[in-house]
Amino acid sequence: MMDTRFQMQLLRSPVVVCCLMLLGVSLHAEERRLSLEDCIQLALQNNLGLESSRLSPELSRLFLEQSLTAWDPSLRFTTDASTQSEPGGVDAQNRPFIGTETTSERFSSGIFGKAPIGLQYSMNVDT
Repeated sequence: MMDTRFQMQLLRSPVVVCCLMLLGVSLHAEERRLSLEDCIQLALQNNLGLESSRLSPELSRLFLEQSLTAWDPSLRFTTDASTQSEPGGVDAQNRPFIGTETTSERFSSGIFGKAPIGLQYSMNVDT
């Protein structure tokens, strides 16, 4: 076992402290014996390459689904309203007339998109 004073000197060194923090190593780690099977199991659990291989098919499926969304149709809905007012007054012959107010509303909807063969389509309905 290490001398306690030596351990304290090591812990005061910034380089050692950073290394211990990065590696997650404790000076007081308990010793345990592992069988070959335990070592293999730990290696398999902590192998990032294997984890990446396990996730690769799922990522490929997600990328494929994302690329296929380019062929999904898009819907469009719009509305517009306007009001135009003209005041009353007197015409050139000095006759009075009343003002007018015109209101208009416009609704539009449509569907558009692209097909895998390169065809672009669009259908609109205006009222």
